[in-house]
Amino acid sequence: MLTIDNPATFNWAEISLPDCIEGNCWDAYFTLKLFHKFEDLLMGDDRWKLYENLLCPVSDEFLDMEYEGNHVDPNTVSKVGRAIRNSNIRKEDEMYQLDKVDTKYSLTSNDDIGNILFLDEKGYNLFPPQFTDKESTKVAKDALEQILEQIEFELLTRRDV
Repeated sequence: MLTIDNPATFNWAEISLPDCIEGNCWDAYFTLKLFHKFEDLLMGDDRWKLYENLLCPVSDEFLDMEYEGNHVDPNTVSKVGRAIRNSNIRKEDEMYQLDKVDTKYSLTSNDDIGNILFLDEKGYNLFPPQFTDKESTKVAKDALEQILEQIEFELLTRRDV
């Protein structure tokens, strides 16, 4: 808000209604001034078409959601939650049936996944493509995607031989 010196340290809970109204009016005034100043630049940009054709028509819906909340059917959320949970349990059971995945490991633990993929002699013995700052094996999404790319490359290369 333009009437506030430092929003990070300002006590928003104690702002008076007149000060809040004045600040909001100044914000709206200068936002409109900036819009008119940059309107020609905006309209010449391809993103304006995106704004005009996609965002403008749905802006009222977003406004309603902001003020009224998003209407969610609790029964549907519960059904979806059960379906996801059951799917995860099935996939975890399938993984534990693999020879290289020992049931002593938790598949929700990054350390245990690192052991299965890289460190355990009974595991996959893959070379870790990335390491954390603490020099342990990294099993974040980008590292796992890199491993998958390497495996796919190897499979394709072997197929061509």
